[in-house]
Amino acid sequence: MLPQLILIQIITFVFLIVFLRLLFQRHLGFALGRLHNLNQDVLNKEEELRKRQEEIEIEYAEKMKQAAQEVEEIRNKANEEALLARDKILDQAKTEKAKLIERAIAEKRKQEKQLETKIAQQGRSLASNLIEYIFSKEIKEAIHIQLVDELIEKLQATSHKLQARNNEQAEITSVYPLKAEQKKRLIKTLSEKVGQNIELKEKIDKEIIGGVIIKLGDIVIDGSLKNKLRKAMEQGTGSG
Repeated sequence: MLPQLILIQIITFVFLIVFLRLLFQRHLGFALGRLHNLNQDVLNKEEELRKRQEEIEIEYAEKMKQAAQEVEEIRNKANEEALLARDKILDQAKTEKAKLIERAIAEKRKQEKQLETKIAQQGRSLASNLIEYIFSKEIKEAIHIQLVDELIEKLQATSHKLQARNNEQAEITSVYPLKAEQKKRLIKTLSEKVGQNIELKEKIDKEIIGGVIIKLGDIVIDGSLKNKLRKAMEQGTGSG
């Protein structure tokens, strides 16, 4: 009986070992299957992550490129605006410079004109004083008479008519009263030039130094020595 019992135990033990081995292999296959699936999932997710990372990197590169283009456009626009602003400032500066030069030239001309006028006035005053203090009364009167005669002769020699408004009366400004013969000749000459009889109204003014000034309506004929000195001073200043 004992050997048979041992044999049964041995068979039972072997059977148990085989069963456990089969069970272990089954669970091991199942575990390996799950491990394989998990590994595949990990590989798939890694592939997805890799693709996503590539997409992100591409998208990032595109955005960086776009940002660089925008920055370049902004820089170019800023440079263009800066150049336009510079050109505008330069144009304004040139305009201001031209205006300053123009004003300076105008001021210079004004001062030169004022100086010329002042010199002419001083020259006339000096010439008047020289005539007053150097020449005697007789010589000054003779010069005056000569100037009046010259003016009358000049009026007689011209072929032009005197077209004047309100020309019925001529105002004669003189240093000395006109001689009767001079007055007669002047009335005759003016009447002929106007085409009607003229009356004379005399006025004494020592400031004209010598000669006469004739005012006939809106026409003024200046034959005074003061005017001759003024013209001489202007010609002398202009030639200088």
